[in-house]
Amino acid sequence: MDNTENYAIRSAVINKAINYIFDHIDEEITVDDVAHYCSYSRYHLTRMFKEETDEIGRASCRERV
Repeated sequence: MDNTENYAIRSAVINKAINYIFDHIDEEITVDDVAHYCSYSRYHLTRMFKEETDEIGRASCRERV
């Protein structure tokens, strides 16, 4: 897989995650919920999210620490 395909897949997953977050904005969702919805591990999704947006996925969710 070349970089263009890799970027397209990563962008699609991040868009799916962001859409899920906005669709459930009034609910208490966690990074694990988003990762499960996207069929990725929490670690992998967080890493991709940070690479794509320079943000940590946790900041987009209202997760209790």
